Amino acid sequence: MNERGSAVVSALAGITMLTLVTLTTFALGLSAVNVLVVRDAAIDASQQAALAKSSSKNDYLLKLIKKRVPSMVSVQVTELASGPTTGYQVEGELPGLGFLSDLTKVSVRVSAADEAFS
Repeated sequence: MNERGSAVVSALAGITMLTLVTLTTFALGLSAVNVLVVRDAAIDASQQAALAKSSSKNDYLLKLIKKRVPSMVSVQVTELASGPTTGYQVEGELPGLGFLSDLTKVSVRVSAADEAFS
């Protein structure tokens, strides 16, 4: 009877560990996908803003992020303009699991060369 109880406890521990590893892997993958989506939106907005006679694309970038990552909790967009480049820094937070709170923060910085006429 003692061996049976030990087998049940061992099975429960194994299932618990397997579930934890599976959920952690899923959270890592979802976090990576969301960072790539935000990065792509920032690149699109940066390229649009770098065109000649183009105004700031903050609203365009925020619209892209809201459309592509609707679960984003908070987003802060900072326009970076230094010399011949235009870019954006995007910082945000996604909802996530409590023990993986560092994976919920998104920080992306992109820039594009301004269009020049010769």
